[in-house]
Amino acid sequence: LYCTVEMDAAEIGLKAISALTTTDCVTPYQTGNKEGIAEVKWRAGHQSHILDRLHIFYGTRLDKLVNLANQMYKKFPVKLVICDFISSMTPPGTHGTRTEAIGYVSKALKQLARDLQIPVLACSQLNRGTVGNRRPTMKDLRDSGEIEQDADIVIKTRIDRNNVILSVNTSGQGLHKRGYKQAMG
Repeated sequence: LYCTVEMDAAEIGLKAISALTTTDCVTPYQTGNKEGIAEVKWRAGHQSHILDRLHIFYGTRLDKLVNLANQMYKKFPVKLVICDFISSMTPPGTHGTRTEAIGYVSKALKQLARDLQIPVLACSQLNRGTVGNRRPTMKDLRDSGEIEQDADIVIKTRIDRNNVILSVNTSGQGLHKRGYKQAMG
């Protein structure tokens, strides 16, 4: 189950086909290349058995996302819930600060993961001031007070020249990996 307000269905579909076929399926639509578009449609047809299993929720209401995930889980095995991105979710009720609201969302997504016994990937932005030559830290997560407490794993990425640098925190321990953009990409 993929929750987003960032991309529309067509964009997500093209990116999914690109990932499944390891080809660029977005550019033909951007450039209006009719032969390229025909090729993308052919590829989509051959991947339809996988694409049919991609469920997308467009919305910002946390309660609707949680209800949908629970309903879907009762009908068929949901393997993963992705929330793109956590600060776009609106929790029920009123909260004094944005940090408290994000904390509520973080706790609810953690509880969803526990209830369904599946991973929930909650994407978050870094604070705008996170630039320069240093690795991002937990403090750089936007409205992060509760996110870092609730998360089992936090993965922070930063592109540095030709490298993608991953910082992974699990149970308070850090692990840093460096890889090339081409390999990550």
